[in-house]
Amino acid sequence: MKKILDKGGTPVFTTYAVEIGDSLWSAVYDYVRKQWPDPNDDWCSLYRVDGIFEENNQKFAVLQERSSLKYYRLDFSVDEPNGFVPATELVEVTATYVPAEEPQFSEEAVAAYVDARRAEETPAEDPEPEEDPAPAEDPEPAPVSDPEPAPAEDPEPEIDSEPEEQPVSYNLNDIPEYIELQSQFANAQSQIAQLQEQITQLTTANAELTSFKLGVERQQKEELINKFYMLSDDDKKDCVEHIDTYSLDDIEAKLCVICVRNRVSFDLDNHESAGQPATFNLNSINVTKDQAMPAWVQKVKEVAKNSHI
Repeated sequence: MKKILDKGGTPVFTTYAVEIGDSLWSAVYDYVRKQWPDPNDDWCSLYRVDGIFEENNQKFAVLQERSSLKYYRLDFSVDEPNGFVPATELVEVTATYVPAEEPQFSEEAVAAYVDARRAEETPAEDPEPEEDPAPAEDPEPAPVSDPEPAPAEDPEPEIDSEPEEQPVSYNLNDIPEYIELQSQFANAQSQIAQLQEQITQLTTANAELTSFKLGVERQQKEELINKFYMLSDDDKKDCVEHIDTYSLDDIEAKLCVICVRNRVSFDLDNHESAGQPATFNLNSINVTKDQAMPAWVQKVKEVAKNSHI
């Protein structure tokens, strides 16, 4: 062993105690047969089990490929909870493995084991029923008239012996993802309903505020139009008809321009006369300290000053 380790050479493995037919042998053989089956025989494999060994507490089987005669190593483990657990890949060991003069498992013993397994698991065929002996020939019967041929019977329709596959049904309530999506959808619907209710409330409040605002503005516009008492109804007709369209400043500006165009005269001296409106002369107006000039008159003066009429 020291020479082998120092200089290299063929490794020596410990032969694992396995007999043909025991549980470990059956597990190894069945795995190799199912993993690499022989296309010409379901009970054979493309590999034969040459031996089962152990090295450094690692159990493995050496397989020989029947066509190329190359050797491969299949590692595996065996324990009570998991049973036989093979590795996923084979490792070629043709260069390092030297088979024993007498193989651990002879071909004859393996063939006997396979034949016994095949006989146990192959169902026995029912024997064919024996044919009844031919009846003795009767003497020639008397000639009879030919009977009418029987009508041909319709062949019975073939019935499919295989039952139809029933569709597989699923219960969506058993799927956690579906239940979670249902919960999210219900929450989203609740939030949408709340938002729609808030929108309705805000729309109603906005309509009320808009109506109140328009009412206040309309009242202010009517009061402004009434202040221009010196103008006729025809002069104020456009502003009255478009009172909801024109702004307060627009109405004031239009009425002031009409006053300037009509050359309305304002005289403060006649303001105190009973039933007489106050008039002002825009060209020569003298307002004392105690007198107050209305704001709209000041507006008219500004319009007159900036107007080229």
